[in-house]
Amino acid sequence: EMSSAIRSDAIVETLVRRVGVALEVSRCSFLLASPWDRYGRVVAMLEQPGTRDLRVDLYRYPEIREALRTEKTVFVPDLERHPFFEELRPLWKDLGVSADVRSVAVIPVSLQGRPAGVFLLRTRREDPPLSQDQLNFAERLLKATARLLENEERGDDERSEGAPHRLCR
Repeated sequence: EMSSAIRSDAIVETLVRRVGVALEVSRCSFLLASPWDRYGRVVAMLEQPGTRDLRVDLYRYPEIREALRTEKTVFVPDLERHPFFEELRPLWKDLGVSADVRSVAVIPVSLQGRPAGVFLLRTRREDPPLSQDQLNFAERLLKATARLLENEERGDDERSEGAPHRLCR
Protein backbone atom coordinates (compact mmCIF):
# COMPACT_ATOMS: atom_id res chain seq x y z
CA GLU A 1 0.00 0.00 0.00
CA MET A 2 2.83 2.42 0.82
CA SER A 3 4.71 1.78 -2.40
CA SER A 4 1.57 2.48 -4.42
CA ALA A 5 1.02 5.84 -2.69
CA ILE A 6 2.04 8.68 -4.97
CA ARG A 7 2.58 11.55 -2.55
CA SER A 8 4.94 11.60 0.44
CA ASP A 9 2.17 12.66 2.84
CA ALA A 10 0.09 9.65 1.73
CA ILE A 11 3.09 7.35 2.31
CA VAL A 12 3.54 8.69 5.86
CA GLU A 13 -0.19 8.49 6.67
CA THR A 14 -0.27 4.88 5.43
CA LEU A 15 2.82 4.01 7.51
CA VAL A 16 1.29 5.45 10.68
CA ARG A 17 -2.05 3.73 10.15
CA ARG A 18 -0.63 0.33 9.17
CA VAL A 19 2.03 0.12 11.88
CA GLY A 20 -0.38 1.33 14.56
CA VAL A 21 -2.97 -1.29 13.60
CA ALA A 22 -0.43 -4.10 13.06
CA LEU A 23 1.23 -3.52 16.44
CA GLU A 24 -2.07 -2.78 18.20
CA VAL A 25 -0.72 0.43 19.73
CA SER A 26 -3.00 3.26 20.77
CA ARG A 27 -0.71 6.07 19.62
CA CYS A 28 1.46 6.26 16.56
CA SER A 29 2.68 9.40 14.79
CA PHE A 30 5.24 10.91 12.44
CA LEU A 31 6.90 14.17 13.46
CA LEU A 32 9.15 16.38 11.33
CA ALA A 33 12.01 18.12 13.14
CA SER A 34 15.77 18.47 13.16
CA PRO A 35 18.08 18.18 16.20
CA TRP A 36 18.32 21.99 16.37
CA ASP A 37 14.59 22.78 16.29
CA ARG A 38 12.64 23.99 19.32
CA TYR A 39 9.37 22.89 17.71
CA GLY A 40 8.43 19.88 15.64
CA ARG A 41 5.50 19.35 13.31
CA VAL A 42 3.30 16.26 13.55
CA VAL A 43 2.26 15.37 9.99
CA ALA A 44 0.38 12.12 10.69
CA MET A 45 -1.31 10.61 13.76
CA LEU A 46 -3.10 7.31 14.19
CA GLU A 47 -5.37 8.69 16.91
CA GLN A 48 -6.33 11.75 14.82
CA PRO A 49 -6.35 10.82 11.12
CA GLY A 50 -6.08 13.84 8.88
CA THR A 51 -3.68 15.68 11.22
CA ARG A 52 -1.08 17.27 8.97
CA ASP A 53 0.39 20.23 10.80
CA LEU A 54 0.33 20.05 14.61
CA ARG A 55 3.07 22.12 16.24
CA VAL A 56 4.79 20.43 19.21
CA ASP A 57 7.18 21.99 21.73
CA LEU A 58 10.10 19.55 21.76
CA TYR A 59 11.22 20.74 25.21
CA ARG A 60 8.27 18.82 26.63
CA TYR A 61 9.51 15.57 25.09
CA PRO A 62 13.08 14.68 26.11
CA GLU A 63 12.79 11.29 24.41
CA ILE A 64 12.18 12.98 21.04
CA ARG A 65 15.06 15.40 21.55
CA GLU A 66 17.37 12.50 22.48
CA ALA A 67 16.45 10.48 19.37
CA LEU A 68 16.99 13.52 17.15
CA ARG A 69 20.30 14.38 18.86
CA THR A 70 21.80 10.89 18.76
CA GLU A 71 20.05 9.64 15.62
CA LYS A 72 19.39 6.44 17.58
CA THR A 73 16.14 4.84 18.67
CA VAL A 74 14.99 5.69 22.17
CA PHE A 75 13.03 2.80 23.67
CA VAL A 76 11.34 3.15 27.06
CA PRO A 77 9.40 -0.06 27.82
CA ASP A 78 7.99 1.30 31.10
CA LEU A 79 7.84 5.06 31.61
CA GLU A 80 6.99 4.71 35.33
CA ARG A 81 10.27 2.96 36.09
CA HIS A 82 12.72 4.04 33.38
CA PRO A 83 15.59 6.29 34.55
CA PHE A 84 15.24 8.51 31.46
CA PHE A 85 12.26 10.27 33.07
CA GLU A 86 13.69 10.33 36.61
CA GLU A 87 14.11 14.12 36.67
CA LEU A 88 10.67 14.76 35.22
CA ARG A 89 8.63 12.63 37.63
CA PRO A 90 8.88 15.11 40.57
CA LEU A 91 7.89 17.94 38.23
CA TRP A 92 4.90 15.95 36.98
CA LYS A 93 3.90 15.31 40.60
CA ASP A 94 4.23 19.02 41.53
CA LEU A 95 2.16 20.01 38.52
CA GLY A 96 -0.42 17.31 39.14
CA VAL A 97 0.31 15.85 35.72
CA SER A 98 -0.16 12.17 35.11
CA ALA A 99 1.33 10.69 31.95
CA ASP A 100 -1.09 8.21 30.43
CA VAL A 101 1.84 6.48 28.72
CA ARG A 102 3.28 3.11 29.57
CA SER A 103 5.79 2.56 26.74
CA VAL A 104 7.36 4.84 24.18
CA ALA A 105 9.63 4.24 21.22
CA VAL A 106 11.08 7.11 19.20
CA ILE A 107 12.71 6.05 15.94
CA PRO A 108 14.74 8.74 14.15
CA VAL A 109 14.15 9.26 10.43
CA SER A 110 16.82 10.50 8.05
CA LEU A 111 16.20 11.50 4.45
CA GLN A 112 19.08 12.00 2.02
CA GLY A 113 21.50 11.58 4.95
CA ARG A 114 19.94 14.40 7.01
CA PRO A 115 17.82 14.07 10.17
CA ALA A 116 14.23 14.75 9.14
CA GLY A 117 12.13 13.73 12.12
CA VAL A 118 10.93 10.81 14.20
CA PHE A 119 8.39 8.03 14.18
CA LEU A 120 6.67 7.62 17.56
CA LEU A 121 5.00 4.58 19.08
CA ARG A 122 3.26 4.85 22.45
CA THR A 123 1.06 2.62 24.54
CA ARG A 124 -1.31 3.76 27.25
CA ARG A 125 -0.80 2.89 30.89
CA GLU A 126 -3.43 0.11 30.78
CA ASP A 127 -1.99 -1.44 27.58
CA PRO A 128 0.76 -4.06 27.48
CA PRO A 129 4.24 -2.56 27.10
CA LEU A 130 5.89 -2.40 23.69
CA SER A 131 8.12 -5.37 23.01
CA GLN A 132 11.51 -5.52 21.35
CA ASP A 133 9.91 -7.53 18.50
CA GLN A 134 7.38 -4.74 17.89
CA LEU A 135 10.17 -2.18 17.89
CA ASN A 136 12.27 -4.24 15.45
CA PHE A 137 9.30 -4.58 13.10
CA ALA A 138 8.64 -0.82 13.17
CA GLU A 139 12.31 -0.02 12.54
CA ARG A 140 12.47 -2.34 9.51
CA LEU A 141 9.29 -0.89 8.04
CA LEU A 142 10.48 2.65 8.68
CA LYS A 143 13.76 2.01 6.82
CA ALA A 144 11.82 0.78 3.80
CA THR A 145 9.50 3.79 4.01
CA ALA A 146 12.46 6.20 4.20
CA ARG A 147 13.75 4.70 0.95
CA LEU A 148 10.34 5.27 -0.66
CA LEU A 149 10.32 8.88 0.55
CA GLU A 150 13.84 9.44 -0.76
CA ASN A 151 12.88 8.00 -4.14
CA GLU A 152 9.80 10.21 -4.20
CA GLU A 153 11.98 13.21 -3.27
CA ARG A 154 14.41 12.43 -6.11
CA GLY A 155 11.47 12.36 -8.50
CA ASP A 156 10.29 15.73 -7.15
CA ASP A 157 13.79 17.18 -7.58
CA GLU A 158 13.88 16.08 -11.20
CA ARG A 159 10.48 17.72 -11.78
CA SER A 160 11.25 20.95 -9.89
CA GLU A 161 14.90 21.81 -9.30
CA GLY A 162 15.65 23.09 -5.79
CA ALA A 163 12.10 22.88 -4.39
CA PRO A 164 11.83 21.55 -0.81
CA HIS A 165 10.53 18.04 -0.19
CA ARG A 166 6.75 17.90 -0.43
CA LEU A 167 6.47 16.42 3.08
CA CYS A 168 8.51 19.26 4.58
CA ARG A 169 6.54 22.13 3.03
